[in-house]
Amino acid sequence: MSGIAERQNAGAGEPTPLTAAFHPAPYRYYAALAVNRPFGFDPASGLWIVASADLVEAALADPRLLVRPPAEPVPPTLLGSEAGQFFGRLVRMTDGEAPQALKRAIVATLGALTPEKISVAAARAGRLIGLAGEAPLAARLTRARQVLAPLTVALLLGVPEAALAPLLAEETGPVSGLVAAIAPGADAGGIRAGSEGVALLRQLIAAAGEGALAELVRQAAREGIPADVALDNAIGFLTQSFDATAGLIGAVALALGRLPAAVLADLESAAGRQAFLREVARHDPPIHNTRRFAGEAMDFAGEPLPTGAGLLLLFAAASHDPARYDEPERFDPARDNRWLPTFGSGRHACPGQAIAFAVAEAVLLALLPRRAEVCQLVAGFDAGGGTWLRLANARIALFS
Repeated sequence: MSGIAERQNAGAGEPTPLTAAFHPAPYRYYAALAVNRPFGFDPASGLWIVASADLVEAALADPRLLVRPPAEPVPPTLLGSEAGQFFGRLVRMTDGEAPQALKRAIVATLGALTPEKISVAAARAGRLIGLAGEAPLAARLTRARQVLAPLTVALLLGVPEAALAPLLAEETGPVSGLVAAIAPGADAGGIRAGSEGVALLRQLIAAAGEGALAELVRQAAREGIPADVALDNAIGFLTQSFDATAGLIGAVALALGRLPAAVLADLESAAGRQAFLREVARHDPPIHNTRRFAGEAMDFAGEPLPTGAGLLLLFAAASHDPARYDEPERFDPARDNRWLPTFGSGRHACPGQAIAFAVAEAVLLALLPRRAEVCQLVAGFDAGGGTWLRLANARIALFS
């Protein structure tokens, strides 16, 4: 499978750290950065670029590097809005000792979700949207990208099917609106829409019965955390999974359509599917980068950084670093992927990897019986009939 993406759209121009996620052929660029410029300042973006696997992993583990600028715990554009209140409560956007109790509650809650529970919820969500139905494949993949992850998470939270209507219209729904509102560059109209989405999502998950939400509220109460803070972090499960799982769904379809027929039998077993999904997440990662900020004047990788300096951690470069992965351009489910950079590591590692993989496996199981159609769609995509959503950090394939 190596080199397929590199042949697409040769006239697209050179990628940059902030355009590579939607560039048609970014991975040679990423690998070259990891080898030749593992750390350096990028004047165009004003960010320090961290590219090698070792340095990305070190940055994620460094307690001096924060998820938000020290003087801006909430983006200024969000201040005074419901979206800003929501953002300020998210444990994943907070550093220091104060959020540790909430983190313990979240870890305990997600730890209670067995793989079987997650797989059942993902399969149920797939049935709700007709994932294995007869609609054209591109339409089903688009539908899955827009709604499958939020539906799965909502079901795990305990939201009854009768209350899921807002998520079934997710292309313009509350989750996508909230994700857009808290992303850098959102305008006033987008922030208003995101604030409306917060209010709707609070109503939605307030309808939850026994499930992960009830468990999170119980765990939070034991730590002295108010229920409304726990509730907003449950909504955070919906938003955090949105772009990442959408990217993984598209990458799974592309990888399946390019996979040699001789190794398809490996996907008949659960272990074979998990190995395939792990390699998809490494080879064509759904999240390409994240940001960190120097909480104090410090040295990193031999360079002095002032307080507030911004770093862009290139997960996609780390996952194509030849120093960490042998022949990284080669798609090989048999390789030992002990660390998948796209899910992070350390104190802000993504807690939803199991959910993302369960959703992706539901898509894979729906696609396998119709692989000929998948191959036809992917051939058209590789010939120039597909593109990626223009996002700075997530790689989401758009099928026409």
